[in-house]
Amino acid sequence: MARRSANPTTLSSRIPRLVQADMSLDELRSEWRRLYHNDPPRISRDLLILGIAYSVHVVSEYYD
Repeated sequence: MARRSANPTTLSSRIPRLVQADMSLDELRSEWRRLYHNDPPRISRDLLILGIAYSVHVVSEYYD
């Protein structure tokens, strides 16, 4: 399967936002829903951040 090109600005701009962890819990849950197309699990805020960061990393690796 051929890789599609992504807008690197979009991907790279999201990672620092997650690393700073300044997102509210509601924002994190919304981001989880956007990425995983499912309700977020009942886990700590830190684990939500890790799960979202992992997904963003996988997507950025796929599109690089």
